[in-house]
Amino acid sequence: ATPQGLQKTLETFARRKQEEIDTDVLSGVYKRYEENGRNIEKAYFDLNSNNNLSPGRRVEETKNLMNLAEHNNNRQREEVKKTEEIEKEKRSVDREIEKENRSIKRDKEEKDLKNKEKLAGLEAAQERVKKMQSIRKKGNLGIGTKLWANFPGETAKDKGSYVTLANSLISFASDITIRNQREFEKLTGRISDPEITDKEAEGILEELETIVKDSMKPYQVDNESQEKPAQNQNEQNAGPKVGTIIKNKKTGQQLKYDGKSWIPV
Repeated sequence: ATPQGLQKTLETFARRKQEEIDTDVLSGVYKRYEENGRNIEKAYFDLNSNNNLSPGRRVEETKNLMNLAEHNNNRQREEVKKTEEIEKEKRSVDREIEKENRSIKRDKEEKDLKNKEKLAGLEAAQERVKKMQSIRKKGNLGIGTKLWANFPGETAKDKGSYVTLANSLISFASDITIRNQREFEKLTGRISDPEITDKEAEGILEELETIVKDSMKPYQVDNESQEKPAQNQNEQNAGPKVGTIIKNKKTGQQLKYDGKSWIPV
């Protein structure tokens, strides 16, 4: 063999030998990299502190580690950004839910107040009917009342009280259920006459009492349910149920509650 050929053979052998060394070194470096929880800083130190690794491979693998670090940083930033977007979306949804709950609470309070006012009016009407019934039972009213009322005495007093009560009943017509309003107005117009017989007055007052009681029923139910202590207060304060799906009105994004947080569907 010529000196040139021998030199070439030695160079080839040395290159292959170095490649084998490089492979063994890198195998150890990346094995420790996995064992160390993929710590790039430790892998970088391990790579550059091993003198057996060829300069070319050292530079190449250093670049690979830097690219990997950049990739990991980008992925971490994306995950942070995604988490922030989910949290932002959650806060937005929570605000929407809170706003909706406030609106529902406000509507309920307004409804409860109106119901109380309606019930108070009907109770006042009921009280007037009872007073009129009580006056009628005394037997001082009926045919001839207008004549006897011109003289001082119990009849004049009863007539005045009775007519005043009867005339005030019409003011409660708006509190009566719609289906009974016309009948109520008709009866209040008839009952205001103190000269009708006690028997007729008794029937009209009973009918008025029935209409008033019928009109009171829906408001009494609402009032009773409102005054009862909340038996399921814990459930009311527990928040949304697992699996609840809502839609953000602003973004249109659908979110599902997993028991801890809202996640995109």
